[in-house]
Amino acid sequence: MKPLTDYLPADRIHADRLSRLAYAHDASLYRLIPAKVVKPRSEREVQSLLAYCRELGTHVTFRTGGTSLSGQAVTDGILADVTRFWMNHHIGPD
Repeated sequence: MKPLTDYLPADRIHADRLSRLAYAHDASLYRLIPAKVVKPRSEREVQSLLAYCRELGTHVTFRTGGTSLSGQAVTDGILADVTRFWMNHHIGPD
């Protein structure tokens, strides 16, 4: 198993307790502490992250502005914070 740093830059992988606790809540009453918080900046990095999670057999939850008031943006897996660097991207029909 390759380390996550083979897929994403180390400066955008946060495994320290403080960072993980900061992302353990959304606007809901739920609290799950993510294993890691990552901040992908490009489509290629998201693809790499998904490949890593597939290889590891774990899940990834994406979080951005407006993603949840009911617990959908909390996870005990890998949390991908995509609140920045995605202003000019959109999801197409394909």
